[in-house]
Amino acid sequence: MVYSLLLLYLIFLRNAIVRSAGGNVSLTGKGAGTLNENTGVYLNSSTVESTAGNGTVTITGTGGNGTESNKGIDIFLPALVNSNKTIVRSPGGVTTRPKPIFSKD
Repeated sequence: MVYSLLLLYLIFLRNAIVRSAGGNVSLTGKGAGTLNENTGVYLNSSTVESTAGNGTVTITGTGGNGTESNKGIDIFLPALVNSNKTIVRSPGGVTTRPKPIFSKD
């Protein structure tokens, strides 16, 4: 999704809910641009959860090959990640502004 001429995100969630009724949830994204802000996974005021509590939420993001601010995962504003086990992986770094809410059912 092209957000502007300089921003390119593979997974862009704003005010969204991704929910599984007990199964696993996996979000995997890799920024694809060559300029700035090529973020793999961007969560803004969103919820990612496995509601029955026995699933795992895995968020994996890799920043693009741009010139600056190519984050693997960018979590902005209150974002809720709720599951029995949460795995966040990113070779490009994880940025949180402010801290997200990681909780367990």
